[in-house]
Amino acid sequence: MECIPGFASLWLSDHLGDFISKNSDIDVDFRPSDHSPDFRGNLVDTDIRYLREWEEAALPKSVRRFEFVRPTVFPVASPACAANLKPIDSAEDFLSLPLLHEESDLEWRHWLLSHDVRVPDRIGGSRLWHAHLTLAAARQGHGVALANRWLLRDDIEAGRLVEIIPANGSFRPIRFGAYTILAREDRWNSPSVLRFRRWLQEEVASSDTASGN
Repeated sequence: MECIPGFASLWLSDHLGDFISKNSDIDVDFRPSDHSPDFRGNLVDTDIRYLREWEEAALPKSVRRFEFVRPTVFPVASPACAANLKPIDSAEDFLSLPLLHEESDLEWRHWLLSHDVRVPDRIGGSRLWHAHLTLAAARQGHGVALANRWLLRDDIEAGRLVEIIPANGSFRPIRFGAYTILAREDRWNSPSVLRFRRWLQEEVASSDTASGN
């Protein structure tokens, strides 16, 4: 099984032991990876990706998928960084702030466009390439990142990160991607993949209920 590094380190690693203990007859081979595997080979059965709307068309026709959570995305910063920001009246104000990106500015671009902001050709800010590195930079006070509660629930609860909201209320809920499990068509209902899919669905539901969402 492969998985995007951010979700692997910030959520799945804390839960995977439960699957292993409940399925001792399955040898789990778990590899965080930046890129989805080539399912034409036999080395990987499943893959977990944060699949954005603009990436869906690139999926091979032979790959099955199941979307297990589509979280709201919102801006966050460390308490110290947030306290030093000028008042936020609208989404457009973020263009003048130190923004943190993963591999590109596409997420910020879509978030801003969804709030009817006229976006420049290039949005400034640091590029950290991985969700966990981007959030680490946000915790350290280096800027404002986009994230969701599946990646930073502990940070929000512990006060290491705070949601940035406008002075007059709240921003429109934006969802432009989903955590998705992918597998080859011929492996989709194999016993090990089926058991993992069912476990993942139950574990996500349990986590969602525990958080009050």
